[in-house]
Amino acid sequence: MRSASMIVFVVVCVSIALVFVSAAGAQEEAVPIVPPEPIVPEPPPVAPVVPDFDFEAGVPANWYAMWGEATMQIAQLPENVAGGMGALECFYVPQCRIAARDLLPQPAARSIRFSLKTMEPTNMEYGVTEADGSSYQSFCYHPGGAWRQMALNLDELILAQGSDDENGQLDVDQINEVFVGDLANLPGEVGEALGQKMGQQTLWLDDVKLSPDIAPSRAGAAGPGGLILDSFDGPQANCLAIGGAELDLALAAAGQPGALQVTYSLGAGRWIGFVTGVGHLNLAGVTGLKMRMRAPQATSLVLVLEERDGTKYETRLELAGGEQWEDLTFPVQNFILDDDSEDENGLLDLPQMRVMIVLADMLTSGVDALGKGSLVVDEIAFTAQ
Repeated sequence: MRSASMIVFVVVCVSIALVFVSAAGAQEEAVPIVPPEPIVPEPPPVAPVVPDFDFEAGVPANWYAMWGEATMQIAQLPENVAGGMGALECFYVPQCRIAARDLLPQPAARSIRFSLKTMEPTNMEYGVTEADGSSYQSFCYHPGGAWRQMALNLDELILAQGSDDENGQLDVDQINEVFVGDLANLPGEVGEALGQKMGQQTLWLDDVKLSPDIAPSRAGAAGPGGLILDSFDGPQANCLAIGGAELDLALAAAGQPGALQVTYSLGAGRWIGFVTGVGHLNLAGVTGLKMRMRAPQATSLVLVLEERDGTKYETRLELAGGEQWEDLTFPVQNFILDDDSEDENGLLDLPQMRVMIVLADMLTSGVDALGKGSLVVDEIAFTAQ
């Protein structure tokens, strides 16, 4: 993460030598006096900015590209503005994270809110950074071509991988930056899983704010000691699509609350599914995981729990296929260490969980006559005895 810029002041001391000439008839020479170098005054400190951006008065000076290269301007077309007369229009090729820094602390802030539109379907991250560089994030899949309003409570953000925090929790009064980034074209296997894009991309951003209002929460209680990770009843799915899948929220059934719809095509790759953050939950005492799912065709699934250090534990399951919901329960002891992972204690440490990954194995999963498959998830929850 970026460290605060430092201004180094150099103080130049000029010594004036006095030359004494002998009285024995030597002529006295004039000694030039070198004037001291001008002292450059210290620039005034940057005034903090209230984190509420509607982009009506142009591109704020504190917006910049954290990584990648980006050109920012104010959108000209009405369809590229979510509200009012202006929105931030960002051009990049094809990977970038943009941010607003030097924010005025908002101790009463409870949620992050913004409107987002992307040119193509893509996986996005967003979040906040404390003054010491500790970064907290969440994820979303954007289908492209339309505005979506995002709202997430700050206590549902998770500590970013590779980021450290002295107390392990987000301190709202220390936030000095908000960011939004496109996760396409990352290097290695992660980049292959999250997607590759070609050519210049565009995203539009509007009405970015840290709000004192509470957003609809995706979490909640699930029986004695249990916790709902996501019921998919909120305004957006806080998930990333894996292997070219498309994600959307849909009704679980007529008149019933929402569910996550995962659709995919044969030939996109072996592993297709989604990933969602877990690290904001206190999982001490949790003994199992349960999910309510259905798929039109028989589907082979792999469930992966990943710790903050990247260690992965997995278990497998089979969905019979059809229109009936299946209630699935997985005791913690059913998760085994992934073949490519090492763990210092050989145990799944739920309090160290960062993300959960749900993958369909396309070698053994069914699709329809057009090569299309789908998976619907109604609720994900952790259970305790």
